[in-house]
Amino acid sequence: MDEASKSESIDFWPLTMDIVFKLIFGVAKNVAILIGFLKAVLDLPAEEFEAIEIIDPHLLRAHIDDKLGILDVKVKTKNGIKINVEIQVQPRSDFPKRVSFYQAKMIGEQVSKSGRYSDIQKVVSIIITDFKLFQDDGHYYSRFTMYDPANGREFPKTQEIHVLELPKLPETEDGTERWAWSKFFKAKDMEELKMIAEKFPATEIKQAVARYAELTQDEKTRMLIEARQIYEVDRRQERDFAEARGEARGEVKGQEKERLGIAKKLLLAGDSPEKISQVTGLDIETIRKL
Repeated sequence: MDEASKSESIDFWPLTMDIVFKLIFGVAKNVAILIGFLKAVLDLPAEEFEAIEIIDPHLLRAHIDDKLGILDVKVKTKNGIKINVEIQVQPRSDFPKRVSFYQAKMIGEQVSKSGRYSDIQKVVSIIITDFKLFQDDGHYYSRFTMYDPANGREFPKTQEIHVLELPKLPETEDGTERWAWSKFFKAKDMEELKMIAEKFPATEIKQAVARYAELTQDEKTRMLIEARQIYEVDRRQERDFAEARGEARGEVKGQEKERLGIAKKLLLAGDSPEKISQVTGLDIETIRKL
């Protein structure tokens, strides 16, 4: 089988899959791709990207069954700005609070190392969601800071949160590289990725598509991703089982409560424990305790 045929036969791994994201954006040899994406989303001076350091660039086998946070991409810029980039596929009611916690943690880590508030550098989160995080508008991109709307004033810029909501991405291009990267993450097959690369040849998206194609040909990568997929399936099944078991327990408790209620009413009406046992199915000892 030639390389082209082999590539076509491989299942498409979504770009929103955390481990795929990490393999493309979170390794040192792909730093140019990462910088291209960061420049498209963030409004930072160009010099900040002159010396990008990827924190924890290693993707160990042990990470597969760790919390998803392990597979975030953490970055430090030339002047020490800390950036955390993550993909979130499943909606969670507590997700905004979790993002706030991560922000606070990135600040806290800086203070714990130096012991001085003056050493705190800006922390930035970039969140890519495969669901609508905000239901009240159609904007696919949002930027959050500490802002006083009454006075039109921002607090000293120590925190920023950028959110890309992929389901809200308009079909019509808006002229930004941010739109192009969002389109990249939304791709559903290799053909669509190639079309995006052709449409934006001057950006690092073309390199990202090429890197993705290389990954699909690597057997170790395939094993790593398949292990992650199996882990995710197992987790979903465990959650489904726990929910089903909880519902069953709740149903049994509800039935028990209902029978106890009937037994109390029959006792008040003067019926014997033996008769009540026959009606409710409760044992006589339980009825006598009532």
